[in-house]
Amino acid sequence: YGMVLQINKNLGWRKILGQEVVDLHFKDLEIIARGFAMLFMHYKYQATMNRFLNRFSKITNNFDADTINYLEELFIHFVSSCSELRDKAFCNSNGKFNISLFESVFVAVCEEPFKCKQFVSGKITQESIEALKKDSEFGRASKEGISSKKNDDTRLRKAKQIIVLR
Repeated sequence: YGMVLQINKNLGWRKILGQEVVDLHFKDLEIIARGFAMLFMHYKYQATMNRFLNRFSKITNNFDADTINYLEELFIHFVSSCSELRDKAFCNSNGKFNISLFESVFVAVCEEPFKCKQFVSGKITQESIEALKKDSEFGRASKEGISSKKNDDTRLRKAKQIIVLR
C-alpha cells in the first residue's frame, strides 16, 4: 500500500482528480486500486466491486519490489499521458469525478504496455475523451447496472475503440 499512498500524492494525479488534498475517506486510493485491479483482472471481474478489490488485494501481497516499482512507473506514465487534458476531463456533466470513465481509460491505455512491461507513450487526446463521454453505448453502460460484468466489458471495449494517444 505504500506505493499507492505515494502515487496518490502525485501532483498530476491530484489534478486529474480535481482535488489538491488527499481524501480523508480514501476514495482517491480506492480509485487507484480499482484501476490496477481492472488492469490485472478485468476479464475475471464479478460484482461486487468490494469483493473484487479484496481478491485483488490478496494477490498484491505477493508482489515483489520490481513489480511494485514497475506499477508505480506505469501509473506515473499514465498520468503524464493525461497532461494535455482539460481540468475535470474525467468528470461527468455535473462536475463529479467519473470513476468508471477513469478506470476504462486507464485500462484501455495501459493494457498493451502492461502486457510487455513497457510504459504508456504519447498523450491522450481531449477529443477522444469527449467522444467516449458522448458515446451512447458507453453512457448506457455507465448509468444502469454499472457494476455488472456486461456493462464493465462494454465500457472497456468502447474505451479501447475510442481513446486515442497522440
